[in-house]
Amino acid sequence: MEKNNLEINDRTQRYFGTAYEQIKNEKVLVIGAGAVGSEVVKNLVMLGIGTIYLVDFDLVSMSNLNRCVFFRPEDHEKTYKVHAIQREVQKIWKHVNIIPYPMSLENAPEEIWDVPLVILAVDNNEARYYANILLLSLDNPPFVINGAMGRNFVEIQTLLPKETACLLCTWSQSYKDALLKKMIRESCSEFFEKTVEKFPSISVLNSILGGIISSEAVKILLGYKMWQETKQWQKEQEPFLGKMWRYNIQNHEFILAPIHKNPACIEVLCK
Repeated sequence: MEKNNLEINDRTQRYFGTAYEQIKNEKVLVIGAGAVGSEVVKNLVMLGIGTIYLVDFDLVSMSNLNRCVFFRPEDHEKTYKVHAIQREVQKIWKHVNIIPYPMSLENAPEEIWDVPLVILAVDNNEARYYANILLLSLDNPPFVINGAMGRNFVEIQTLLPKETACLLCTWSQSYKDALLKKMIRESCSEFFEKTVEKFPSISVLNSILGGIISSEAVKILLGYKMWQETKQWQKEQEPFLGKMWRYNIQNHEFILAPIHKNPACIEVLCK
């Protein structure tokens, strides 16, 4: 048997060639460790990403098990999702550094934002609103991949706040007002932690979403330094920056469309 066949990342190394070393040294922030977040982490780990900051305040529940490969029945209401993912990843990929933050996003330390890429894998717009403010407040914000999932569709936005549209550029003032009223009604201890009503969901959707998000993530990590210098991406590794990708699993409708920067964005920091 060839020696390379014994290497856990042999096939990945063959695919990326010398660029694999760059991937190993990169850091990514993943916000959300549920169905989508755990799928994203699984893919990033298998692709060889060296360090993943993982933020989620929630405990594992039994209903997570049909869509999250890292969770176990004994974790139910006992183990934080971020700790369960860290535990299972370390069993196989000991070279990957999962840094868990079992807390709400607004309580996480500033160090988590010192990354080239942020992946939003959350199921509520309160977290997106808060993340958007933080990103726009940075002098040089990282790239952002925002994933969303409905009953029958998945959607991804690949953005760079200040350069492209921000996460709120497509929001209306009435929607923002309604969201803020909802947030104000909640007590401070529940801020951004209130569980939204759960819609029916199957694992196929978060697998598709996690796969496309991870594919976009690697393209950004391989090319962001070149883009910063030349505003060009590596050939055949161009992410769909400034665009929205949507796929409907029922009718197989596929959309890839630009998200225009809104000069009248409801977010003051964006304007």
